[in-house]
Amino acid sequence: MSFRSAFFRCLAITAFLLSAAHAEGSALCPIFLQKFDGLHIPQSQIDEAKTRIDPEWLSETLFLVPRNDGEALRAVNILGALRAPHFKVSAQTWGATLDREPLPEDLLKKVKRVVVFEMPGPRAEERLRQKGLEVVVLDHHFYGDVDRRDPRSSLEQLMELLRWPASATDLAIAINDRSYVPGLKKAGLMGEMIFQIRKYDLQAQGEKDIERSRRRAQDLIPKLEKRGGVYIMTESDVSIGGNYVKQELAIQSPDGLSSVLELFAHKIGFSGKPAVAKKLLAFDFTALGYAKGSYAQYGGGDAELSMFFGFKPKAPPDGEKDLIPRRVIDEILKLLE
Repeated sequence: MSFRSAFFRCLAITAFLLSAAHAEGSALCPIFLQKFDGLHIPQSQIDEAKTRIDPEWLSETLFLVPRNDGEALRAVNILGALRAPHFKVSAQTWGATLDREPLPEDLLKKVKRVVVFEMPGPRAEERLRQKGLEVVVLDHHFYGDVDRRDPRSSLEQLMELLRWPASATDLAIAINDRSYVPGLKKAGLMGEMIFQIRKYDLQAQGEKDIERSRRRAQDLIPKLEKRGGVYIMTESDVSIGGNYVKQELAIQSPDGLSSVLELFAHKIGFSGKPAVAKKLLAFDFTALGYAKGSYAQYGGGDAELSMFFGFKPKAPPDGEKDLIPRRVIDEILKLLE
C-alpha cells in the first residue's frame, strides 16, 4: 500500500473513531499521526469546516470556553477560525465554573443554545434552561458531586458537534488531554512531536520558563522517594512543579506511563496508574473528619492508560489545625500498597 493510500485510509478510520466516540482501547493509526506538522490551523482545513457546519445553527449558539490548558486553547482556536459570532472566552483559570461566569442578558437573547466547555455548574445550567435555552455540556471530568466522565475529551466532543475535520494536530492535542503521554505514544507520536504538544499545553496553562523547569525536574527525579512504583513529591519539591516531573517521567517511560503523587500542604494530587487514581476518587474524606462541602475532589483521564486525581480542602478536618495533617497523608499512602 502506498503512503498516500495508507494516509487516506487512516483518515477514514480516524473519522470513524471520532463519530463512534472513541471506544475505549482503540488506537489511532500511527501513520496518520506521523503527518503531525505543527500547531497552526491551515486555511484548507478551515475552508472544509465551513462546508460542513450549518451556519444558521452556528449563528444561534453561544460558546463559553475557559482558556486554561491546551485542549481549551485549541477549542478557542477552532471557534475563532470558524468566526463563531457568539463566543465568550472566560477570564477564569483552573477551576472555572458556570456559576461564576457573568452572562449578560442581551447576549443570551441573541441565541437559542449555550455550549459550555468544561465549566461545571448544574444550577446555572438549569437557570439557562428555564430561560428556554438548550444547554450543551462538553466535559469529561469528575468533580466530586458532578460526574461528567466521558471516554472522549471535551475537544473531541466539540469537534464532533461542529463537524470539524479533525487534523492529526487536533487529535494529538485531544489525546494529550484525555490520555496524556501514554495515549500520545500509543497513537504513534514520538520525541519532539510529544514535546511540542506538551509545550503547547503548558504554555496555555501560563507556564513560562519551560526548558529550565524541565531541567530542574530531570535533576529532581533521582532524589524522589518511590512507593509501589509511585514517585512521591512533598512540600520541599513544590517549587519544581508536579507537571514537569510527571511529564519527564512519562517521556522517559517506554509506554509513557508514570505515576506521581503530590503531597503538599494545600493539596494532594496524583497522575498515573488508573487503579490508584480510581482508589483516590472513591476515597471518602469525610471519614477522616472533613466536612461535606469543605473540599474539592476531582479527577479524570483515560481509564485504560492514565488518570489523574486532585483533592483541595478549604478547611482542616475536625480537631486539626493543618489543612492536610500527617494522619491524612498516612491514609493516602496506604492506598499505594
